[in-house]
Amino acid sequence: DVCSSDLKCRKRVAGHACGKKKEDEEKGKKDTEFTRVPYDYSHMGKVMQLPSVNLGKPPAFDGINYNDWAHKMKLHLLAARVWEIVESGPSHVEGQEFTDNDVFEFQQNVQAASLILSCLKPEESNKVHGMENAKKIWDTLRISYEGDASVRKCNIELLHGKIENFAIKKSETTQQMFDRFMTLINKIRALGDKKWDDNSAARKLLRAYRKRNKNLASIIMERPNYESMGPHEMLAKIKHHEVLDDEDIEDQEASHKKVVA
Repeated sequence: DVCSSDLKCRKRVAGHACGKKKEDEEKGKKDTEFTRVPYDYSHMGKVMQLPSVNLGKPPAFDGINYNDWAHKMKLHLLAARVWEIVESGPSHVEGQEFTDNDVFEFQQNVQAASLILSCLKPEESNKVHGMENAKKIWDTLRISYEGDASVRKCNIELLHGKIENFAIKKSETTQQMFDRFMTLINKIRALGDKKWDDNSAARKLLRAYRKRNKNLASIIMERPNYESMGPHEMLAKIKHHEVLDDEDIEDQEASHKKVVA
């Protein structure tokens, strides 16, 4: 009887385990089938779509100050959400069937190319006449004004030398020094150089200013945020201390006049 009861118990446990196994298998099968169902992303564009903004006319380019125009135009293309296609180009391989993504990139390319071409004067349009690829149009204009990779590398090295040897002039104000320095920094950044980040530029600016006022430069160097300062913040600190120094000089002169009187 004990053996019979034990056997029945084992059968019940085995049956329960078998049933649980089948239940898990059915659940796993359903989960697998569910994951095979393609997700419809079409509604996400409507949900995640950013509000449309009137960007106005893109910046015109007359062949002068290319770097300034390229910076403004890049921001305009970013705002229009087509900069990625200008930077990387369409991914479609010729001869293959068009996918939904290819169609989307084609529309982006047409929009970006149209925006760029609408900025150009006739003389500049001749350089990209007949081109329809936005990346090719952009790269052609860049090479036309900045040169190819070897020319850009040479220009970067020349600018590096000018920045390293930069010094404040006796006749210029702090603001004039800053403007002249940042012109060099912006030029080298426009060529793709990554060395002169904000803090590196700020440090070099202070070293150049140090020839005029060593004490002030030392005070700023000892500040806890010196390691993270940018050039504009550095300019503000220098100007602030200059104002305080001027006030001290005026107070001393006023005190001296009272003593003399």
